[in-house]
Amino acid sequence: MRRIFEHGGFIVDVQTRTDSRVPNLGERPFLVGYFALVKVRRRDVEVATFCAVRLGTIASRGFVSEADGVEAGYDAARGIIDDVLYVA
Repeated sequence: MRRIFEHGGFIVDVQTRTDSRVPNLGERPFLVGYFALVKVRRRDVEVATFCAVRLGTIASRGFVSEADGVEAGYDAARGIIDDVLYVA
């Protein structure tokens, strides 16, 4: 899933990726959850990239749904823009 948002003059591109694990040799991979790949840029210039971000989960687990991953990625990007990148 991929969503693109605008916030404070920046473009926020949030994508989710599946997180699967193989617990033991020879066993089939199983879905653990989703993580968010977040990119923040101003117009066509990339300002910062945050890869494989896992936010808001207990014990470093992936998100239960893609929508949860996108929402958490967007929330994190807004915080970064508001607290670090935004220049009034």
